[in-house]
Amino acid sequence: MVDRTFSEAYKVILEHLRKSGFGWVVAQIQEQVRSGKPLIKDVSPHPAIRSIQFVDEEFEATTTTKGRRQRLAATENYTDKERLEIVITAIDSLIIQTTAMQEELIDFFVGSTDDSQEIHFEPDEFDESDTLIIGYPSKKHKASVGDLKELLGMLREEAGIDNKR
Repeated sequence: MVDRTFSEAYKVILEHLRKSGFGWVVAQIQEQVRSGKPLIKDVSPHPAIRSIQFVDEEFEATTTTKGRRQRLAATENYTDKERLEIVITAIDSLIIQTTAMQEELIDFFVGSTDDSQEIHFEPDEFDESDTLIIGYPSKKHKASVGDLKELLGMLREEAGIDNKR
């Protein structure tokens, strides 16, 4: 893939996420990209002038460097390929890993993989939030997640992105 293709894929995927009701994920991705890639830079302090001599109207200065090299936190822009990797990782976390966690929760608490099993997490007494219900993913959902996982793997391979998962 070339950089232009990385950029186009990034934009297309963000648009599909936005249309699918995942605007909040798009906002987080864009904020991460806007913030830049964190890195550490080693810098040396500016030299200090120790002595100045005038010899026959020529200027000669002797400099010394005071202090050691320092490490400073900085950021740089993500490349188009890195931005695409961020989106792929976000989709993996949002859909694939969430489905795997649902399955593990049901298996752990209920001990059954029956599609009708659910876990209800009730809010605290003074908490006004809704009850969280986690059900075992349907066979259709699991098949779709498997297909998505395969497609993300193919996209990673095509883009030359390490498959960390």
